[in-house]
Amino acid sequence: FRVAIQDVSRKEGGGSKWELVGLAKDETIMEGKTVLQLAHSALGLAMAASRDRSSISEEEQIESLRALVQKAKNRLQQKDKVRNELRGRKAADAAFWFAIAGSTDKNLFEMLADVCTNELRRFGSKPSCRAKDVWQIVERLAGAGIKDHHELDSVATKCLEMKLSEYEKNSNSLLDFHSDRCLLMIWKFSTRQKKQRDFLASALKHWDHEKTASSNQSKIVKGTERLDQSKKQDYEWSNIFRDPKRPLIIDVGCGFGVSLLGAAQLETGTRLVENWSDCNLAGVDLSGLAIGFAQGTAERWGLSHRLHFSVDSAENFLRSVESTYPGPVKLCMIQFPTPFRLSSVIEAEQEENKINDATKWRGNAQLPSTADNGFMVTRDLLQLANKALRNENNQYRGNLLLQSNCEDVAVWMKRIACEECSFDVVLVPSSDDIAPSSVHAPSTESLTKRTLDWIAMGGERAKGQGWSERPLLPRSGATETEVACILNGTPVHRCLLSPSHEN
Repeated sequence: FRVAIQDVSRKEGGGSKWELVGLAKDETIMEGKTVLQLAHSALGLAMAASRDRSSISEEEQIESLRALVQKAKNRLQQKDKVRNELRGRKAADAAFWFAIAGSTDKNLFEMLADVCTNELRRFGSKPSCRAKDVWQIVERLAGAGIKDHHELDSVATKCLEMKLSEYEKNSNSLLDFHSDRCLLMIWKFSTRQKKQRDFLASALKHWDHEKTASSNQSKIVKGTERLDQSKKQDYEWSNIFRDPKRPLIIDVGCGFGVSLLGAAQLETGTRLVENWSDCNLAGVDLSGLAIGFAQGTAERWGLSHRLHFSVDSAENFLRSVESTYPGPVKLCMIQFPTPFRLSSVIEAEQEENKINDATKWRGNAQLPSTADNGFMVTRDLLQLANKALRNENNQYRGNLLLQSNCEDVAVWMKRIACEECSFDVVLVPSSDDIAPSSVHAPSTESLTKRTLDWIAMGGERAKGQGWSERPLLPRSGATETEVACILNGTPVHRCLLSPSHEN
């Protein structure tokens, strides 16, 4: 017998039900962990290494991931036996989890995409398969960095045409990493909402069990991901980039690297960057999980000779660029840093609830308490960016792009950069100079409660000269957060700065 699980529709009460089903004569159950369980363990491995980098070395992480990938490939090679454990979107989920874990094995992702193709052939035309189910498979495969699988694209397109009377294909391929659906999925994962946090916690436990079922050597480390910032990384640029003298584009706090992964594939120039294909690109973030995904995707896409991601503090990285990078820095981007708490809201809560300790604030306690305490964009960081954007003889000055969906944060960054860190405002391009976007903001913007509070307290507005309401980066260079904001009608505040000529 095997356990058969069936989802129950919301109309019928939701949830799921299970029953024991007898095996067919030619049906067998494979021993060992399923492909989905192995992918879950791989995700847990990446989480464990990211949260406590002293618990596992980089070499051990690579070898452990390689072993999990090989087990999954061994199961996938037994197509007739493995098909029953990868029904529905399970193979697509496994692909996305292995990508987040940092796998660079192209063959693994090709095999999982093949399974999804066969699944869509099996149940895609059935009434029980909704258009939503097809989209979920496609967006997870696209999020895993799978491209150019023409057979899957064709089968999925036929399924959607069958289920959606007015369906029109908007791009050459459904497997588009920078499509709205795919980036929204990555955004939800990256923001780690409650469902995602619980899921990642279970992945950690899964890896703990995979590593040792008989002991409790692996511990789940609570708190934010940390890096020992006392250990300064050395950057051998000739080993990182094929041509280290090319102009450099930097994304500080790059997260999952979505912006640079898109920008690295641009073949045409924009006013912000004349020729993206002539530049090297580098992203830096403290999250080993996010960097693992970004670097793994870059390697599978054949971009690692000019696109690199580092787990490091922004200050250490910029200091190394300023002192050792042989080429000029064309552009430094700080996009959507985790905001600090809005002081007026804390003060109001303290007054209302007679609270003297700001740590007892009822809002998001994980946010930095103030702009000067825990916020990523410090005066030191901006001063280092200023130095990195100048060449040795001070004849070349790159640009600093600041973006935030929190108006008070955007205003604070711009003010500190210009008033204390020797930056000048650059007049932003007009709308005609900006590459067209496939997403458009609704006619009525939905201001967040934070912005409304900021306005109510008389805060400076991010409007007028020097601010841009339109994207300054081409659509394929947008972050998942920017796309989510545009689709949700949330204003994004952008400005472009350059080191002052006076210094």
